[in-house]
Amino acid sequence: MIHVEQQAEHLFIGQTESGHTLLFHAENDHEVEVLTAEGDKPQGKVVMPEAVKCEGRCYTVASIGKQAFMGCKELTEVLIPDSVKTIRPEAFRESGLTAVQAAGVEGIDYSAFYGCTGLTTVEMPSLRWMGVSAFSRCSKLANFVLPETLGEIPNWAFDFAAFTKVSVPNSVKRIGDQAFFNNENLESVIIPSSVVDICSEAFVGTRIKQVVIPNPDAGVRYNAFPEDCEVVRVK
Repeated sequence: MIHVEQQAEHLFIGQTESGHTLLFHAENDHEVEVLTAEGDKPQGKVVMPEAVKCEGRCYTVASIGKQAFMGCKELTEVLIPDSVKTIRPEAFRESGLTAVQAAGVEGIDYSAFYGCTGLTTVEMPSLRWMGVSAFSRCSKLANFVLPETLGEIPNWAFDFAAFTKVSVPNSVKRIGDQAFFNNENLESVIIPSSVVDICSEAFVGTRIKQVVIPNPDAGVRYNAFPEDCEVVRVK
């Protein structure tokens, strides 16, 4: 926990253990979201607190705000506490992050990590939902074990990433448009019977030569896979 000072109604400012000054917005009487102070571009490693205290009241750090670290090219690592459940739109868009560990995060909004070209590894074991383009154009992203809590892989979720293998969780029902588009190193994908919809160009631009669709009722768009990919349906 860190102590913060009130700047204005619902706004607090304080310095983290890593020496970075952050702005916090109170969403209610017991939770805050993280913002960056105006003009501040955090560099290196940022350690976020699980809670902040102001004038005797304690607030849980529950989310990372919209565009909070967008464009922070020198930001390489963020320690996200388990208290954080949501990452807002474009929070880390086009930042310099190389790895993300967020054990408590349940939802990431649209374009949250769009264009993080140095990002290689993501660990989010509690993830339930993602917005469109969440990890779009993360061209080095190769390590991300999708959790069994995830309900959908949305449009453009991982286009232009660097996966070689993908195992779709049994919880996923839909794989969106261009979800893994142009993953040039992707050679294999395991589709579970839970998937009922594989959308346009979901795997176009990959090296997948054969895919097995275990659910006979699953909808597969004619151009969901590369032209030379054999689609095998289980009867």
